[in-house]
Amino acid sequence: MAALVAHVVVVFMLVVGLSFLVQGRYWLQFSREVREVPNRFFPLALLMVVLGSAVVATHNDWSFGWGLVITIYGWALLVKGAALLIYPQFADWFSDLSDRFYLTWIRVGGAIFALFGAILTYKIWFAA
Repeated sequence: MAALVAHVVVVFMLVVGLSFLVQGRYWLQFSREVREVPNRFFPLALLMVVLGSAVVATHNDWSFGWGLVITIYGWALLVKGAALLIYPQFADWFSDLSDRFYLTWIRVGGAIFALFGAILTYKIWFAA
C-alpha cells in the first residue's frame, strides 16, 4: 500500500506544481475567491486531509532519503487541510499580500513542487 500511495503522491506533486507554475493567475484568482467566501476551499481541504492521511498511515518513513520528502509532504497536507477545515479564516492571514508578491510565491512554490515531483516521479516510477 505504501508504494501505491507514494506513486500517487509524486504524480500529485508534479501536476499541482506544474499547475501553480503555469496557471498561477488562476490560483491567485482562486485564493481571492477563497478569502471572500472561505467555504469554497472545503473540497480542496477535504482532498488534502484524505491524501495526507493516506500518506501518514502508509508511508510514515522518517529515515533520511527521498521517502522523507513524501512523508513531510503528507504531514503538511494533513495539517494544512485540517487547519482549513477547522479554521477556514486561515486564508485571511494572506490578504495583506500584494497580488504580485503572492503570484510570485505561487509560481516559486509551483516550481519547487514540480521539481520535487519530477525527481520523485522518475525515482519511483522509472528508476526502481
